[in-house]
Amino acid sequence: MSDELRAALGRLRPEERQVLAVRWAENGQKWAETSPQLGRVWVVLADLVADVDRMERVRAAGLAGAVDERPVIRPEGRGRR
Repeated sequence: MSDELRAALGRLRPEERQVLAVRWAENGQKWAETSPQLGRVWVVLADLVADVDRMERVRAAGLAGAVDERPVIRPEGRGRR
């Protein structure tokens, strides 16, 4: 389930992930009083959203860096030394 959930969260826009993280963290606080186990589930879900958001930012930065790099073109007949 975790991989499928991570993939689904990765398809959301950053703003949507932020909304989920806030709501799920609030749910964790709310339920911690009456049902600590359920409160913990919400906290784990909120943490998962934060992890996915961090990974997506790193991935996006890597893609942006890859696009900006120019390929190295060597003169014909000269290989690597």
